[in-house]
Amino acid sequence: MTSVSLLNRAVSRGMDLVIALAVAEALPRAGWVAAVLYILVADGISNGQSLGKKLLGLRVLNARGEPCGLKDSIMRNLMFGLGILFWTVLHPVLGWPLLAAAIGVEFMVLMGSDEGKRLGDELAGTRVVEESASEDQAGDGHDGVDVDSTGGDNTEGENSSE
Repeated sequence: MTSVSLLNRAVSRGMDLVIALAVAEALPRAGWVAAVLYILVADGISNGQSLGKKLLGLRVLNARGEPCGLKDSIMRNLMFGLGILFWTVLHPVLGWPLLAAAIGVEFMVLMGSDEGKRLGDELAGTRVVEESASEDQAGDGHDGVDVDSTGGDNTEGENSSE
């Protein structure tokens, strides 16, 4: 399997960070809570796709090849969630360096990974794939032909009962 391009991953993550930071600024009292929650659960609430990943056609899969769930999403995005928390709670002047450090650590691990995984992916056992690749993996391995338990072919066709 080929890795998703670094540019696509960076752009999708950037979109999600902009969304989170906009929410944090728009809601003065509770915005940072909403921003951190969005970053933590974004990959697990919409079939393995945050808004940024959905726009770029990317999906996060767990170790079983299924779309990322909430627990996996929280594990893989913990560094970014902490970065957003530092940015909003400590004040942008103090928080930006910590958010930048979280992004830097994730980037360094991603660059050193042969499998195209960042630190969060390693911790959660997840990987990012292009949406078309994840749909191919979701199949049952029979190339569109469904075989019943008696060995017969159940593909829809001319003799189908539908």
